[in-house]
Amino acid sequence: MAVTPPPTKKGRQLKIYYLSQIKVKPPTFALVVNDPELAHFSYLRFIENKLRETYGFEGTPIRMMVRKKSKKGD
Repeated sequence: MAVTPPPTKKGRQLKIYYLSQIKVKPPTFALVVNDPELAHFSYLRFIENKLRETYGFEGTPIRMMVRKKSKKGD
């Protein structure tokens, strides 16, 4: 994120809290963010390509699920 920060939309910026692999076949990742509507498909594709490049998922379909961070007590 330091090299390529998330895009902004109407003055709001996407904040990514964490990314977790939740399934293996196919590799499925949950991306926890402040507002899922700010997660543009092109930035999700960028994250997916970085995962492929870093962890060797070349040729494997990857699923990305974007979730809103829950508040404490929910």
